[in-house]
Amino acid sequence: TTCQFILHHNELKDEGVQLLCAAWKRWGKTGTQAKLNLCANDVCKAGAEAVGELLHNNEFLLDVNLAWNTLGEKGMQL
Repeated sequence: TTCQFILHHNELKDEGVQLLCAAWKRWGKTGTQAKLNLCANDVCKAGAEAVGELLHNNEFLLDVNLAWNTLGEKGMQL
């Protein structure tokens, strides 16, 4: 079973995405695979970095949508 977390257009910004990723790293590894939609949340470099850290060596997150955010060149390199 795949869970879909659809959080698009919620103005989470970097701080919200950082908190979400920190919580997911701590409690999210329950064996359930997931997809995360963070489209249009005004995410910049710091938020992209948090998502990158979440994706590092994970087996549960299958897909992340960061479309329509202002990641900038540095954020896209992560």
